[in-house]
Amino acid sequence: MGEALKRLRTVGAQQAAAAALKGGFPITCATCDHLKKAFDTDADDCGKTITCGGPIFNRSYPDYAGPLKSEHYDKVCLKCGADQVDYYVFGGIKRFGLCAAHKGIFDKINAPGTTPPLVMRVPGRSV
Repeated sequence: MGEALKRLRTVGAQQAAAAALKGGFPITCATCDHLKKAFDTDADDCGKTITCGGPIFNRSYPDYAGPLKSEHYDKVCLKCGADQVDYYVFGGIKRFGLCAAHKGIFDKINAPGTTPPLVMRVPGRSV
């Protein structure tokens, strides 16, 4: 996360979320107060990388502090924030949305401590 964060440090607060998304962060991280604080204080990361995380860590972003309510995680794409959700991905106890363009973002997960999460089509939705 450090290099992507370094590229974003010069961005104003209103543009931070868009820049974070472009830098590869999911919508949860991009809109989280912890990441914004890292931008503001020149920190190397958000400070929550050990305890927080999403579906690849079988978590539901337990440390998230931002405008997206956890009960709405499945209403927007986890990757880009689009409100067109065609797939669900499961992480921890929550269900997250994915748009058709980002269905495959977990296909090549192969790192220690991670597991590719279950991705399934939204019932009744044809893609």
